[in-house]
Amino acid sequence: MTKDLQAAIAAMEVGRDAYLLTSFGKPFVIEGLGNKMRDWCDEAGLPQCSSHGLRKAAAVALPESGASASELMAIFGWTNLKTAQIYVEKANRRRMTANAFERRERSSEAESVSLSRPQNPIETNEEKSDA
Repeated sequence: MTKDLQAAIAAMEVGRDAYLLTSFGKPFVIEGLGNKMRDWCDEAGLPQCSSHGLRKAAAVALPESGASASELMAIFGWTNLKTAQIYVEKANRRRMTANAFERRERSSEAESVSLSRPQNPIETNEEKSDA
């Protein structure tokens, strides 16, 4: 759990068997929690979000900050390395894309023409042949 989640749980009265309880004081069933998350996302002005989407976003954000596939497995309870590797590879592609564009930007700002004088004052490209 993140520190923020730990602090939120510590600040509220929680059930013995579950952290999130329905309005009837019972633990949510899977479908009920998904529906409630939909309500909470809508109330927060995030109609494009869902519990599954938020989980996927976390699964991408963590490896973007350096989390390994094994760490993702521990966090999300996955037993298949292949699942975790999907998110690590997605994060790596994003990072590599950003790195490539940063290098391109730096190279376009650099001088691409030598500022030194030619070795031979009569040197030209006209004398060179592709043959």
